Amino acid sequence: MRYSVPPTRRPRLSLIVLLLALLYSMVALEKLATQTVLPKVDLLTAKLDEVIEQTQAIAGNVKDTTMTVSTTTSYIADRVVSPVIRVSSLLTGVRAAASFLARRGQK
Repeated sequence: MRYSVPPTRRPRLSLIVLLLALLYSMVALEKLATQTVLPKVDLLTAKLDEVIEQTQAIAGNVKDTTMTVSTTTSYIADRVVSPVIRVSSLLTGVRAAASFLARRGQK
């Protein structure tokens, strides 16, 4: 004896098969997401956090270095360059005075 579905129940049976296929697809997608995608996202998040921490450390080092260079530049300007400029100006003045006195004596 062969079992057959009455014509009035065929649309319901098709709908049930479609719903079961949809349910199977949803379960497969959920399994894929939890076993494959989420662990990779977590790993990527951890690596990105490391990169951010390293970048912040580098930025802090750059800030400290910039401050040190600024302080060193100010120190050199105050302790080295200013005296050199003063001595140079003094020597220029002495030269000008010597030149003036030498010309005055020639007349």
